[in-house]
Amino acid sequence: MRDSQNGYDNSGQASDFTWIDQNHFQHWPIQAARWFGDWNRRAWKYDHINFSGLNWGLRAHESMLQRWGAHSAFYAFEPVNEPQFNPLMDELGEFYKRSRKLVQKYTANAWFVMHNASDRDPRFWNKLFRDDDMDRIAVDVHHYQAFMGPPNFKTAKDSCDEYETVFSEVADRLKYPVWVGEWSLATDVCATWLGGFNDANTHAQYTCNWNDCPKTYLPSGNGLGTDFDRTAAQLGPFGPSEFTAQANLQYGKCSSDSSFFDENDIKKIAKCAMQTFDKHTSAQFLWTAHNEIEAKWDYVSAWDLGWTNTTAVSIDDQLQYNHATGQAEYMNGTIVTRAFNGGVSTTDENLTFLQN
Repeated sequence: MRDSQNGYDNSGQASDFTWIDQNHFQHWPIQAARWFGDWNRRAWKYDHINFSGLNWGLRAHESMLQRWGAHSAFYAFEPVNEPQFNPLMDELGEFYKRSRKLVQKYTANAWFVMHNASDRDPRFWNKLFRDDDMDRIAVDVHHYQAFMGPPNFKTAKDSCDEYETVFSEVADRLKYPVWVGEWSLATDVCATWLGGFNDANTHAQYTCNWNDCPKTYLPSGNGLGTDFDRTAAQLGPFGPSEFTAQANLQYGKCSSDSSFFDENDIKKIAKCAMQTFDKHTSAQFLWTAHNEIEAKWDYVSAWDLGWTNTTAVSIDDQLQYNHATGQAEYMNGTIVTRAFNGGVSTTDENLTFLQN
């Protein structure tokens, strides 16, 4: 979406954003999403509705659907992810209706998935499409216990109870299938740059782990395989001072989820989360697919550790969990980074491709 649907950096544009000086910036205190229109922070409302931006998004959707809608692997289409910064729900609902018509026009039988914009009122969603016109429509609900903020929970049972309470309330009152489009096993906000590059907006509840930051998988030389200063006490630039000890790399270390919960707790939480999803929802997607540090944010590691797997894990794929560091390890004690293993040769042709 043009001008960001939520102001998050992973929307493609962190907004609003300003440099205070050469080494300090501000983002979260002035967050704004401008795809609906110009956000007036003082009045806490949109000065006008940007219908041209909404229409631009629909044209982009049509272009994508024209290109890929007939592909045999095309299964579902979600027009916008997490449009949850002060959304205009009536305009969002109309936007979803028009986007769904494009899905029906250009695909054979794909699902239309609409993110709930963190609005959990079933009355809005249940009236959006008629009962006789809701075929292959799903509502996407994201749920991260890591962001709940203190007081959160102190036992695995607290976590399990929260999953069941939320999804029995949210999913069971919607007439559409519910997909958990994003969730993770993290119980705190310690993951490196979870709140954006060198930034954060939520304080960790427990003490974070600090592990060696991964090293680049790119070949050395030709300006590719560089590294940062691993001796620096903190690496800038810097966001709000209250978060720099949590958000910035320190002496070559990257932060990761706390070890407040041990592996038995994690397994219990994973099991009850999966049971809740099976009971109340139609699909779930653990975010992310894989990463270099965090097992609780890593679908592949969580499966191979025996936390979320629904089939047996082969002996060759089984991992072990290091509670002290919060990281997944191979059985020989090597940390699982899942970084690229250097399979691309460093020929001039390949180096040119990487540089371009």
